[in-house]
Amino acid sequence: IHLFSDANYNLLGFNATYIFSLCPGACGGHGRCNSSTARCQCPQGWGGEACTTRQCPKACSLNGQCDKKGENCQCNPGFLGHSCQLGLRDNNGAGQWWRVSDGNPNTPPRTGSA
Repeated sequence: IHLFSDANYNLLGFNATYIFSLCPGACGGHGRCNSSTARCQCPQGWGGEACTTRQCPKACSLNGQCDKKGENCQCNPGFLGHSCQLGLRDNNGAGQWWRVSDGNPNTPPRTGSA
């Protein structure tokens, strides 16, 4: 590394620091780099080589299955939501607001309105 500054090249106290990471993409800003293995350690909800792939949340609340990419829940009939947490056949969660469309192209069209 070669650093040069017209204003500071001959002054005392100039200090430059840098970080070199062996892990890909600095672990996407989500994971931690294991420098001894040069592999990312991803937290729950993130996966892939650089922790940049979202993973199915909360095991789809046991009301669905992960898609082939492992990113989105495919909800069983009668369930909606990012993690299939909203049951349509019971009164669980009544009186609460639920976000049923999260930009996931697999989320069915609006099921009702008030």
